[in-house]
Parts: sequence; structure tokens; C-alpha cells
Amino acid sequence: MKRGRMDNYVVISCDGHAGAPTPDFKPYLPRRLHDDFDAWWSATRAGGELRLDASEDPRNFDLGHRFRDLEADGVIAEVIYPNTLTPFARGEFNSSRVDKERVDVDLRWEGLRAYNRWAADWVTAAPHRLAAMAQISLHHIDESAAEVRWAHAAGLRGGVLLPGLPPGGALPLYHDPVYDPIWRECAERGMTLNHHGGSAAPHYGAHPGSTIIFLAEVGWFSHRALTFFILGGVLERHPELRLVMSEQGAGWVPDHLAVLDRYAGYGDLVRDPLGAGHLSQRPSEYFARQCYVGASFLAPPELAQLDRIGVDRILWGSDYPHREGTWPYSRESLRFTFAGVAPDVVRRMVGTNAAELYGFDLDALASIAVKACPTVADVAVPLTTLPTDTISPAFDTYAGSR
Repeated sequence: MKRGRMDNYVVISCDGHAGAPTPDFKPYLPRRLHDDFDAWWSATRAGGELRLDASEDPRNFDLGHRFRDLEADGVIAEVIYPNTLTPFARGEFNSSRVDKERVDVDLRWEGLRAYNRWAADWVTAAPHRLAAMAQISLHHIDESAAEVRWAHAAGLRGGVLLPGLPPGGALPLYHDPVYDPIWRECAERGMTLNHHGGSAAPHYGAHPGSTIIFLAEVGWFSHRALTFFILGGVLERHPELRLVMSEQGAGWVPDHLAVLDRYAGYGDLVRDPLGAGHLSQRPSEYFARQCYVGASFLAPPELAQLDRIGVDRILWGSDYPHREGTWPYSRESLRFTFAGVAPDVVRRMVGTNAAELYGFDLDALASIAVKACPTVADVAVPLTTLPTDTISPAFDTYAGSR
């Protein structure tokens, strides 16, 4: 069936998570580290820091289980972020906030490379449906640049996960030219940089209110990567580089870009460029050329911002298998958000943008979509009764920064 005549949307989630059971990463480590892995794994289990729900949940790695869930939910392809605990980690989500007394950064790097090799093997079972990304280490610049080359050759077309840089760390910030070897490799090989929400906030300690403070502030800290890549000149130096800001909502983007435009020396400040002479374009123009927002679950009020963000800049995601994701209510989520929106606009946000950015073949997915994905008519029906057994923000009406 030709895609142009399909009634079904081709729904691609740009926010899926997967990983092996942690012991299954061991064969992907150098043999010289197997004893170190055994000691770390034993201590991790004994110390009670292991997230068993992440490392042993078969939805992370059992493709049969995963595809049954997703197809029943109306989703047929995914961009894959890491999820399970990788070797020598202490539970952080690819953050560069590393305390040398707790984590050996060289061992941590070997654990990330083990994940990459597992992921490259895992996606071979369904390469047309899975675009996994490689992990890198900002502590290992030349090695990470080489890893980008390896990941491209290995078929990890989801690109590269950008590690979080919380404030107060010892590492240079993203716009420091020291990282240009990594950004250059990504740009030259079409490897998208993906920055996931939640990975750049500071540590709040174990105090009353710490968790809720983290939740209230985490979006702001995640958004900072966009500021550094634009105002710091990274996108100017690497015009082919693509940056995705994932699971951070979308409503914050227009006002944030307006602030960047102002402080880059435009509008009222045109006569005082504030040190923005290294930029040849307005920040909002860099965004329109090189950036995307992986909004995941768009709140309906955010749709009012589409013209200011750009329909071709937005990627939908289900966040499977996380508790806050849309599964098993992705069909309801699509209705809640997109009922009344023009089908051509919906197609871009739930599938076409992802296909263009990550290299999914929409025609190859059409035969699955016609059986599993919702139709235009399905999504056009407004959702009048919200699910009561989900914590997903997909069913919020708040259009704030999240």
C-alpha cells in the first residue's frame, strides 16, 4: 500500500528506552575487566543501589514482549535511549557529574562502550524499527570521537547521547572547543546529538523536599544545553550538526529563543552585541536550521506554540517503558493532544520528522502501520474520559516548561 494513500499514521516514538540485564553486558567488556565487573556487580547488589525494575524488566530487552506492547499501543518504531544499569555505573543517567571517589571514569567509559556494542547487536533483529544511539564520555574526547565513527559504521543511527553537565563540575562546558573533535565527527557522519531531560541537574542530597525540588528544576537545567550549543557557537562552527532536546516538553522553546535572540545582540540590543560577534545568525535561526524538540507527550496548550516552534522541529515520543510514559494509553494520548489538528501536521510530528532525522523508511513501515497504528479518523475523535491509572504528563493540560 502506498504511504500517500494510507489512512493510518506511521507512529514513531522518539523517546524509547532499552538496555540489557546488567550481567549481559559483561561479554561486551574487555576480558581483562571481567573480574572487576564481578566485584562491582556483587557490591552493587549488596549495597541495595540496583534498580531491579530497570535491569531485569524484560520490556527493556525482549523484543517480542516490547513489540507486542507497542503495536497494541499504536506505536511501531522507536528511537532508543539507554535505560538499564551499565557496568561500573552508580545509577546516574549518563551524567558527567562523576565523583572520582565513587566512580572510576575509565571503568565507566568501558561500561558505556559495552552498552554500545550490546545495542548494535540488539537492533539487528529489527533494524527498520529501532534506531539506537551510542553513549560517549566527555572525560575521553579523542576516544569518544573514535566511538562516534565506530557507532556510525555499526548502524547505531539513533546518533549519540549527549552526557549531562550539571553546574559546578570540573569538566569544560559544551561550547569549549576542546569538544570539537566529537561534534565534528557527529556532524560529518550525520549522527544526531540527543540530550535527554533529567541528566544535567545538580545533586540535591537526601533531604525532605529534595525530590520535588529536583522535579521542579530539572527541565531548566536540561534546557541549558541548547543555550550553550547556540550562544557558545557550537552550531555556528558545525552547521551540519543536529541537536535534539528530548523529554523536556515544547512550550518553553519560543520564549527561550526570544531571550537568546535578545541577548545575542538583536532587537533593542542591536548596537551592543554583548560578545555575540562569533554568531552569523539569530539564535532562533540556528534552532530552525539544526535543532529539534523531542517533546514526547505534548500538552494540548503547547499546540498553540506550533507556529513559533516549527512543526518540522517537533518529535513525538511515548517514553516506553517508563512509568510516566504513555503506554498503554498512547492511542488515547494521541487523541487527547491531536484531535482537531490537521492530519498532515500530525503526520509530521508523530512520524515524518523522525523518519527524516533518523533514517526510518516510512514505506518499509507501512505494512506494519496499517495493522497497528491509529487512523486519521481514530485520532480525530476527542478524548472525553482520561485514564485514571497513569501518572503520565501526557494527560496534563499544563503547557509550562516541564
